[in-house]
Amino acid sequence: MRFICFSSGAQPRYRDDIIRAMAMPAGCELTFRYRLKYVAHGIREHLKTKGIDPSDQVLICYLDQSDRTKAVDYIPIRFATLIEAPVIGDFVVLRMRVQQFAFTEDVNVFSQEVQVCSAAVPKWAANSDSPYATGDFWVEVNDYPKSVLPSMSISDWQITVGKLLNRKDFATTGPFYQVIGLQDLKSKASLEMVGGQFTLQPGREYELMIDHFLPREDAGGFQLETALSGGGLTFITGSTIQIDSPYDRHWVRFRTQEPLKDERAVITVNKKAKGEDPAVQFDLPISVAGRLRRTILAGLFVGVLLAIPQITTAWINPGFTDRSLSWFLGLSTFIAFFNLAVGVAAALNFRKPI
Repeated sequence: MRFICFSSGAQPRYRDDIIRAMAMPAGCELTFRYRLKYVAHGIREHLKTKGIDPSDQVLICYLDQSDRTKAVDYIPIRFATLIEAPVIGDFVVLRMRVQQFAFTEDVNVFSQEVQVCSAAVPKWAANSDSPYATGDFWVEVNDYPKSVLPSMSISDWQITVGKLLNRKDFATTGPFYQVIGLQDLKSKASLEMVGGQFTLQPGREYELMIDHFLPREDAGGFQLETALSGGGLTFITGSTIQIDSPYDRHWVRFRTQEPLKDERAVITVNKKAKGEDPAVQFDLPISVAGRLRRTILAGLFVGVLLAIPQITTAWINPGFTDRSLSWFLGLSTFIAFFNLAVGVAAALNFRKPI
């Protein structure tokens, strides 16, 4: 199934949802919340009977209803796939995994095509002076408008951001930004989110690349902050990014520790205006691979090196010449097991869990 989900500027949280959708790396999880009365009737029935399928797709759009004297506009933001949509009382929580950005050259053409795709999309009601459009904010469509294309181009991202910044709803929200990627600092190999998380190797250094974009004179006064939770990561650079120019690229670098078992951590991206507390934007789940298997193998290797000279000494010791073969085999087995245990214990002691 194919859906279109709208978020407007009616509340700060809705505007932040658009900024988050434009900021996340592909594979990250985004959550929308809707009252059931704003969900198309057919979708409500579908949620009751069949639920969500992992193949279901979503086109996330911004709904501009900031000026009652103008036609409602729709700006495509991002494509996503659904994870789940549990109904909680009279709300539905829509969990999505974002994919490519959605780009259109002409917002007017796209807006016209959206209304052709579904008659239920939000628009101004006749004979009403309400400041909000009426309709369904989560609708099903047979196909997406031809004027919208998937893109991972930074240029297309900037063009879309420019269209949003021209809207009244985003006049005071500060910079848009994008997590460009996460890469190994030494090899420069880029990593992708798999199953909603980054999987990192122990004892490595990584960098998180972030672009910001706010082509205005008043670009300053905002900060992006990255915070770590969990024991597997340590910053090796500052974690605060000062927005002091219309656009720039930033690098936040950190090191993974060397746990025995797989360790989970989270990088949280926060945004704040001058004089305000940081507001959580989204989380980047991290898994740091453990070294337990490698550590045990290293310990066994050390144990073998310790056992070989002791077993050799026992076999050539003239004081044991009257001993039977079974005695020698038993002694050799004991020496081998003892030294293997010592080697593994020593390796585990050197690689204590973090």
